[in-house]
Amino acid sequence: MNRVSQVIVAAISLAAAGGALAAEITLETPKGCGIVPLKDRASETQVERIDKRLIFTVRANAYCGVQPGAPQISRHADIAKVSVTYDVSKAVHNCFCARTIRFSISDLWPGIRTIYYIQDGQVTGHGDVP
Repeated sequence: MNRVSQVIVAAISLAAAGGALAAEITLETPKGCGIVPLKDRASETQVERIDKRLIFTVRANAYCGVQPGAPQISRHADIAKVSVTYDVSKAVHNCFCARTIRFSISDLWPGIRTIYYIQDGQVTGHGDVP
């Protein structure tokens, strides 16, 4: 299967005592999907450290025919939240598939222990930071 990757970069900056802390997130996802939807859970997640980056891989159900929008990353205490939304107006209705998307995160805030995946406003999974 020929896959085309879409790369979206979003940088989020937060002001913190005495200086700015920033996390940068990159989303790389193939167009289309052809994988049978997950039936027993909303998503599967994996977090791994490669060099100075964290790779957050998510396999989650989505409507066929749509791509995720620009990712957002935010912080709350020792938790990072990675959020994406899909424009379901372009979806092929009654067609679901599991899509694997991969986030590359650099400059993650110190002390983050867990990353939550939020799709269309709903938490569907999480992974522990190694």
